[in-house]
Amino acid sequence: MNRETFPPLSPPEIDLPRLRASIERHEGRRRRPYKDTEGVLTVGVGHNLEVEIMGRTWPEAEIDRLLGKDIASATAGAKTLVSAAAWKAMGAARREAFIEMVFQLGRAGVRGFRRFREALEAGDYEWAAGEMLWRSWRRFPFGTAGVKFRKSLWRQQTPARCERLAERMKGGF
Repeated sequence: MNRETFPPLSPPEIDLPRLRASIERHEGRRRRPYKDTEGVLTVGVGHNLEVEIMGRTWPEAEIDRLLGKDIASATAGAKTLVSAAAWKAMGAARREAFIEMVFQLGRAGVRGFRRFREALEAGDYEWAAGEMLWRSWRRFPFGTAGVKFRKSLWRQQTPARCERLAERMKGGF
């Protein structure tokens, strides 16, 4: 029997305030999502978010609103990782590549690309692109015989995206 087939509850059937108080006492009340004892993402008073999220069809307007919010957050995060002068000098295409990197990896993830950020500060976008693609790229510039480069973890996980963004960073288009 699904929820739609249940008749509405009438007052003599249950004591709704008592039921709510009992459920809240047992479940607890949380304003932020958390994992319950079974590892299920939950919020409020035992509300299973995974069922709601997985069974929901998201309207285009809501998806656009969430994307706009996430882009604003990634932009703000990117701006904290470089100086205002470096940000301005990058130009729109490079800033977009940088923001997309923060969008995917998070501000903390991009903070770990220390030499990449040094390259942005120096305005050396070829170096920055190399740091996006390779670990220790600056230590062993391309063309060094016998040196084995290791791809960045980011490049290993999403190679096509990383390579496209590195190309945009290098070329500025």
